Amino acid sequence: MKFIIERTSQCGYETPPVEGVTMELVTRYGYRTAGVKENKSAWEHFNRWYTDLELLPNGEWRGKRKDKEKVWVIEIDDIMEFVKKLDEQIILTAPGKFVEDYPCIEIYDDYRE
Repeated sequence: MKFIIERTSQCGYETPPVEGVTMELVTRYGYRTAGVKENKSAWEHFNRWYTDLELLPNGEWRGKRKDKEKVWVIEIDDIMEFVKKLDEQIILTAPGKFVEDYPCIEIYDDYRE
């Protein structure tokens, strides 16, 4: 099975996070919330960049944006064996929420909020 793989400590994709990875183009989602309906130019900008708009109970709008992005991808047959061999903490994210194509493994090797 294919996974996107990245390290918390790395900003960008210049250096492979582990051995045996390849670079692929995937669809990544971004979410934003804004209370911009009253401001016409801000609303037009928000409406142009974000789709699937949803009005929240507090009067703000939430939208989703899709972008193509190059990421590191790794083929893993046994995720438990991979984690044991890696011997580092990971965060595993299911496909669909933030990335359309594959689940994501983040090697949690640095602090983040």
